[in-house]
Amino acid sequence: MNMTLRYLLRGLVFFTFLMLASCRITGVSEKSENQKDDNYISAKNISFMEVESKIKPNYDPNSRSSSKLVVNIALDGSENIAVWEETLDFAQKNNVKFTFFIVGVHLLQDSLANLYNPPRRERGRSDVGFGGNKTRVESRLNMLRRAFREGHEIAGHGNGHWDGSEFTYEDWISELRQFEYFFRNAYQINEILDPDPNEWKAIADSIVGFRAPLLSNNKEMYKALKEMGYIYDTSLVLALSTKYRYLYDDVIILPLNSLNTEYGKTISMDYNFFMLDQG
Repeated sequence: MNMTLRYLLRGLVFFTFLMLASCRITGVSEKSENQKDDNYISAKNISFMEVESKIKPNYDPNSRSSSKLVVNIALDGSENIAVWEETLDFAQKNNVKFTFFIVGVHLLQDSLANLYNPPRRERGRSDVGFGGNKTRVESRLNMLRRAFREGHEIAGHGNGHWDGSEFTYEDWISELRQFEYFFRNAYQINEILDPDPNEWKAIADSIVGFRAPLLSNNKEMYKALKEMGYIYDTSLVLALSTKYRYLYDDVIILPLNSLNTEYGKTISMDYNFFMLDQG
């Protein structure tokens, strides 16, 4: 396995204790709706934010769930076609499933950059570029279709990869709505023939998860996620000793873990592992 994929698979992992019969996140939606009045919600301070959730007076923080343990492997970004192919081939060979957090503007040709109006920045700006030429965008759309067909999850990662910690509710709504527009209408926007509109709609409809670029979140983000129909978010980090799940503004929080390594403490993302390995 080459170095790029090794770091992707090794680092972009967050461990979550989900009430799932499988890795499909729709199971979280169905289960959580049934469990809002059970011992599902717990309250504890977590990185960047205090979770303001109501819990039952008789909740036992030391209780253990009998639910299945799921290890969720997540990949951020969607630009590099070669990495897409290698990752999907690896997953197929080893029978594993990934969650792909997609950047919306990677579904826009470079020539269409001005369609993107980022919060608090000039129109047509992005910190992670755009989708390249028409051929590259079409290849990326094909990779998304392949991922979906092979049982992987598609989720949202915003558009321009901005630090949104100071964004207002309106800023977040704008960013999320533009992501949805770029994704749902990718074929029409880029003037590419859609081979199966029903399948593409199903892929767009399946997007219920979000990870903030740079993990930069705030309370306004969660209000916007709820408004836009997202079910879960993975932008927060838990302490080593924390074992809880959370519900914040009706959005399920599936946090990244803090990990002890031979080089020190870090969070479960590839860049952090890479920097530790470099000394």
